Amino acid sequence: MNMINFPLLELAGNNIWQSLIILGVVLVVFKMISKSSAEERSWSLSATLFVLAILPFAAFLPGEGLKMIKEPAPANYSAYEYSVINTVDSDSSFIPRTPVPEKKTLKELPLEKVELPTIGKDELVIAALALWFVGSLIALIKLGGAALNASRIKSSAYPYVLDDSLSKNWPDDIEVAVSDDVTSPIVIGFVKPLIILPSRFVNSMTADQLKPLLYHELAHIKRFDNCFYLIERVILALYWWNPVMHYLAARLAEERELACDDRAALECGDQVEFAKSLLTGAKHLIGHNKSVLGLAALRRESVLSKRVKRMTEGMTLKGVDMTRLAKNVIAICFTIAIIGLITPRFNESFAQDSDYSDRIEALLKIESGDGFTVGLDELPDEAMPEFTAEFMAKDDLSREQLKRLAIRIHNIEDEDLQSDALNHILAADDDELDLETRKLVIASVLGRARVQEIRESIKEGIRNIPSNIEIEAIREDIRQAIKDLPTEEMILEIQTDIAEEIKNLPTERIIAEAHAEVEKALADLPKTLEGEIDMDAIIAEVETELRNIEIDIDVDEIRAEIEMSLEELPTQEEIEEMKKDLEESLSEVLTEEEAEEMRRELEKELERFPTGDETE
Repeated sequence: MNMINFPLLELAGNNIWQSLIILGVVLVVFKMISKSSAEERSWSLSATLFVLAILPFAAFLPGEGLKMIKEPAPANYSAYEYSVINTVDSDSSFIPRTPVPEKKTLKELPLEKVELPTIGKDELVIAALALWFVGSLIALIKLGGAALNASRIKSSAYPYVLDDSLSKNWPDDIEVAVSDDVTSPIVIGFVKPLIILPSRFVNSMTADQLKPLLYHELAHIKRFDNCFYLIERVILALYWWNPVMHYLAARLAEERELACDDRAALECGDQVEFAKSLLTGAKHLIGHNKSVLGLAALRRESVLSKRVKRMTEGMTLKGVDMTRLAKNVIAICFTIAIIGLITPRFNESFAQDSDYSDRIEALLKIESGDGFTVGLDELPDEAMPEFTAEFMAKDDLSREQLKRLAIRIHNIEDEDLQSDALNHILAADDDELDLETRKLVIASVLGRARVQEIRESIKEGIRNIPSNIEIEAIREDIRQAIKDLPTEEMILEIQTDIAEEIKNLPTERIIAEAHAEVEKALADLPKTLEGEIDMDAIIAEVETELRNIEIDIDVDEIRAEIEMSLEELPTQEEIEEMKKDLEESLSEVLTEEEAEEMRRELEKELERFPTGDETE
């Protein structure tokens, strides 16, 4: 299996929407069947969590599933045509791969504009997969560390002798030990589980007080919670990014503890005494600073009050009712079945390239006729690229078979598969595939309309190749731009001019002096003119102008703008960088020989490309 093409991200997307739907159904079922016991709810949640881990793989089941919507190819082209015209593919001689440059203008030259690097879809997919892998690896390493810590604690623990009243009904194969390295009763191990008690519990609690806690841990062993817990941890490590699964796991942990409480209380025969034992044990809890792979009765203090309340309210403890459990399971299984049916199916060619090898081998032996046609029609689309590659490797290629093969490739719905199959044909040498047959194959696969569109694209590419005069004009524009770059002396002169302009800006003192001079001039007007001119009108006009000067001239704002323009002047380093960019763009300009070579290649391909009439 080619893991590079494995649709891991699609599986992740399926897991998210499937988890949300099943979570909603589980909550509704628990609400409707409110009398379900903790035992029933815990098993229902366990089954749900395990199924969610494998449900995304329903995409590999037979059938259609929910149809995925494909994005339309740009400019009404199929994905094949678009990729052929716009990408470089050394294995195909279908379309010339030399890029056709567009004429650049001076405004488009890289002066101060900096193009930021872009991240493609492939890079994002790789980054997402890497993040998934790292997150899972960290979670698994933590899980391994907890397992090693549990093994160390188990090896250093010493046996605990059970009280006579407890040992009579205690299973012979379940041992109890004591350790200084645990802070709560805990079950460690899978093949041969061991119950470990904290040494401070043994030293400060009586046998009767320890008895309910031991029965609680025994209930974990009888339910095989230690094995299921390990599977849950592995699932959560792989799906660490799914909050729904973490919520289900937290809810499952709570229901598991309540179920074991019910079993332990029934075994002890006194719910109140069991609650007292929980509270007594909780008093001896201290901070737990080491991760241990095991099941502890008092590790989750947040649910302790709920557990004690259940035991002291006089509620009747319930075991497993098969009718209620069946209702839970049926509702959840029905939902899972529906989700599995509507899950979009993947194209499995990435994983099944060799599944059709026998059928391909048999089809290659058929020389011609209806048998070849029927065999092609029955061969799945996923196998067509592999069959085409095998067929083109034959020594004697039948024109009739090639035409029939081209029609079959034309009918492939998946554009990527169609492109892969056609490229195997186009990769053939001229000795293996003559020009007329080549045109026939291309026209049969693409159809008349698409052939015409691609021909127009090739012609447009030829027209877009700049002439020698245009190429020289582009070079001259770049050379002139390099000459027009400011020198260090020019920048210094501009800075001096700007500084002089700032000095020459009017100040408040200058404006005040202007006021005084105008007022003095008005006062010195000859008295003999008072009768001849309207002095009041002149005075009013001058005063208005003076007020306008005060209003219109914002000296501080003008000074700020000039100083800003001074700061925006390019530095010598920036000028050198601009010059370097221009010289680099000059070296990248297409030469006359390269333009002529591109033109010849495109014209040659146009001659080799079908007109669309070949199939008629």
